[in-house]
Amino acid sequence: MSATENRPSDEQDPNHAAPWWTGTSVKGGIVLAVLGLAATAWLFLDLPGTPDNLTSSYAGAAKVVAMGLIVGGTLLVARHRARKTTPPDKTDDLG
Repeated sequence: MSATENRPSDEQDPNHAAPWWTGTSVKGGIVLAVLGLAATAWLFLDLPGTPDNLTSSYAGAAKVVAMGLIVGGTLLVARHRARKTTPPDKTDDLG
């Protein structure tokens, strides 16, 4: 096989499904982070329904918080970069 055959193509496979997080917004990231923090508080307060193995439960809650922060943060950065590259509107000038 040649080296060009091993390279992934630039075109995306139409049968390949997009990741679940591509449809979320900044609000979705914030909701994920808040849900993870709520789960952590539930575990810390030892409310009814708390599992016996707290170590794996804290790890799971931390994963949800981390995913929420990552999704929300990357979308905020992308939005900020899009605003920076967009030229300012000419109608905003007062002069």
